[in-house]
Amino acid sequence: MRFEEFIYYERKAAAEEAAKEAAKETIMNDILDLLEDYGEIPSGLKEKLETVNDADLLRKYHKLAARAGSLEAFMEKME
Repeated sequence: MRFEEFIYYERKAAAEEAAKEAAKETIMNDILDLLEDYGEIPSGLKEKLETVNDADLLRKYHKLAARAGSLEAFMEKME
């Protein structure tokens, strides 16, 4: 493999990782925005959400946040 090819694949991998991280951050912010409508978000809940790395689980939490009706209901259903 030539040096140029190596650099290309390294940059591509870095860009893909950055895109995944950006998508996760976007979903996280969307979840938190929805939950803020129900009141102040407990720091423990925020920290718990920040540890989630599974995109499918974050999407599930996003839908749950939109439908929960309260922080308490969200926290009960997320466990």
